[in-house]
Amino acid sequence: MSLHIPNTLHPASSLGGCVAVEHMGGPHIPWESGRYDTKDKDSIPSRNRLPDGSLGKNHVIDVFLDRLGMSVQETVALMGAHAVGECHKSHQGFDGPWTPNQTEFTNNFYKMLLERTWKEKKWDGPRQFEDEETHELMMLPTDMVMLQEPFLQYTKLYAEDQDRFFEDFKNAMLKLLSLGKDRKDGEPNKLLAQYCKK
Repeated sequence: MSLHIPNTLHPASSLGGCVAVEHMGGPHIPWESGRYDTKDKDSIPSRNRLPDGSLGKNHVIDVFLDRLGMSVQETVALMGAHAVGECHKSHQGFDGPWTPNQTEFTNNFYKMLLERTWKEKKWDGPRQFEDEETHELMMLPTDMVMLQEPFLQYTKLYAEDQDRFFEDFKNAMLKLLSLGKDRKDGEPNKLLAQYCKK
């Protein structure tokens, strides 16, 4: 069996992400191609458009709700991806894992947020939080927003119901991956076009 991926970066990176989530025990995310890289300079988003982990609630709302068109629930579901991996000081300045097991896709991100006591880390790096119990786990300021309303109700829901988290994460990822795909009428996604212009 061969898999044809068009000459573009997006399909490879998004397919890899979907496969990784499932490989680590998370939900199967149906993947399809359809969004292509552009050579039109005017359509390329400006750099530094990813969420800034050092900012707070207003930034989370601006990026996820206003720019990407996600709901509060979808935003909280997507943040659950922080159950895996860790930050490296050499890349963004932040340092440490969010959960004790960084290679399992679970609802542990939400459990850690609710079950641990978090305090601001005293160090020479960017603002981040560490758990008081072990000083080994960390949360970003944007993660701590998930403990505020209107996000908190979904943080609690996902901490108690991993199946619900998996289903909602899958649906939020499908929505995220569809941003920028050509629609049936041939018009590009207007939401992505607005995002690129900001």
